[in-house]
Amino acid sequence: MASSEADDKGEASVGSSEGQEVPEEGQVKDAESSKATQDLAEAADGSTKAAVKAVKAGRAPLYVVVASTAPMKVAAVERLFAPPALPALLRPRGPAAGALGVRVEGVKTASGVNEQPFGHEETMRGALNRLAAARAARPGADFYVALENGLFDVLCSDSVGGGGAPQSFDMAWVVIEDSEGRRALAHSAGVEMPAAAAAASKASGFSTTAGGEVARAAGAGGDGADLVDPQDPHRHLTSGFCPREDMLLGALTVAWGQLSRLCSSNEPA
Repeated sequence: MASSEADDKGEASVGSSEGQEVPEEGQVKDAESSKATQDLAEAADGSTKAAVKAVKAGRAPLYVVVASTAPMKVAAVERLFAPPALPALLRPRGPAAGALGVRVEGVKTASGVNEQPFGHEETMRGALNRLAAARAARPGADFYVALENGLFDVLCSDSVGGGGAPQSFDMAWVVIEDSEGRRALAHSAGVEMPAAAAAASKASGFSTTAGGEVARAAGAGGDGADLVDPQDPHRHLTSGFCPREDMLLGALTVAWGQLSRLCSSNEPA
């Protein structure tokens, strides 16, 4: 069997060196260097094998909890913590700096706000409520991440003091908190929602989302599926240039940069 053959070879090399060529010192160093390089590569790619080695060495994978099970939110966080960004992410980590690999888990949480949050205060409150719920559900994580999209009205006019109806935009507030309670917040870019979709959401008492109204207006295809994803109207409204996941990643990157500065400089959060 292959495993027995490997074991036999190992025993022979340990038991006796008689008749065998002894490697020179330079060859030993080269072999050690090659092994170190391989270990570093495994650490960088966050592979399962590297994670197992880390656990055995007392260095568990970095544990990140996302306060949602929505695929787009979890995917955006996974991209934030994915190699090759991982080594840079670990540098200011302090207690978790020895972690190897990343484990991202999404947990279902309640926002505690309307189905369609409206304005900065309600949207941010939804994100913070989710963050607190995730922290309670999964204590002991290295990072907690919460994301909440909201609807925002901006009064735009061509002249100072001019009238006109407000224009409605969708954007997200995100928050990242580390194990020591330091946190950073940021918001995404905004995508203008069609006036009819925003009006329908408002008329429902914000029990329906503007994104859902965009999908409803677009209708269904021949297979009965929505032509527009109600969770990602951003892709449709930007002609595919900026899907929601990319917008969330942009906000997460800003928040992470701010948190990294706090961690590395020990500034108060």
